[in-house]
Amino acid sequence: MPAPTLAVLAQRAHLSNPRVAALVAGSASLALLLTAAPTSAAGSAAAAPPAGSAGQPLRSLSAGAGNEREVDPLSLTPALNPTFTWSCARTGAGITCHGERRTSYGPEPVGFDCDGLEVYVTGRGEDTSTRWHTAEGLATRTITQRSFPEDRMTLAPDTSGPAVVSRQHWTQHYRYGTPGDVTTRVLVETGQVLMVHGTGAEGKVFQLTGRTEFAPGMDFESVVQSSGRDDFAAGRDFVAEVCRALT
Repeated sequence: MPAPTLAVLAQRAHLSNPRVAALVAGSASLALLLTAAPTSAAGSAAAAPPAGSAGQPLRSLSAGAGNEREVDPLSLTPALNPTFTWSCARTGAGITCHGERRTSYGPEPVGFDCDGLEVYVTGRGEDTSTRWHTAEGLATRTITQRSFPEDRMTLAPDTSGPAVVSRQHWTQHYRYGTPGDVTTRVLVETGQVLMVHGTGAEGKVFQLTGRTEFAPGMDFESVVQSSGRDDFAAGRDFVAEVCRALT
């Protein structure tokens, strides 16, 4: 089933995985719920980039106008993620695109509170993506590397006082059963999707790591199989755990 999510959480880089944002919202029993953001062809939520994002509209980075190997990113199917900067060219028998997106944010409200006290986040992120296509421009597979090395959450807007730190480093693999057809596309996520530590004696606060495969065309919605450690599946409340570490 489509997982509801808080839009404000889905757009924050430290909770950039819409499935994580949905689980966080659910664990906190928050009332302001929206349907999950649609996913784009690069495998990331197609929401507007967070404040401070360096993501730019689609444009080619290939050198030299008139380069015969250069390909217009707007000509490919399905559409590339518009929050990335893309460079596309003909390579061998197909077309390969490389994209990047850098973000920085905060201190800004994260979207939940601890007993009425606003939680603030400061951090940065970097995404790199490669998508392969047929000669006709139909996508066949995508690999996106996502890294948010240190998101700091505090109860003070100046980031002072107790803090928890979230670190995320994971990979999104997409394969198209039929080139260009998103309904046949399978997403597999591997790595450290969410790892939260306290900066004091709390140690590890929350964890979501391992491998998750989703059903074709059901990114972040229908899980086919998963392995690793998933504190959400274990019934732990993300917001409660973060607030406990902060207070």
